[in-house]
Formats: sequence, structure tokens, C-alpha cells
Amino acid sequence: MGAVAGEQVEFLEAARVEQHVDALTSEQLALLVLALY
Repeated sequence: MGAVAGEQVEFLEAARVEQHVDALTSEQLALLVLALY
């Protein structure tokens, strides 16, 4: 049971980091597009 809970926490943390990276990437893309115009 404990191992499963630990895996869930790791999964949630990985998902959160991934969302953070996605947000950064889309922000950078938006800035790049604005810079090109």
C-alpha cells in the first residue's frame, strides 16, 4: 500500500513539473512570436 502511495506522489510531481515546462514553453513561443512581428 505504501509503495503505491509513493508512486502516486511521484506521478503527481512529474505531472506538475511537466505542466510547468509546458507553460514556460508556450510563454517563450508567445514572446518569440511577438518579437518577430
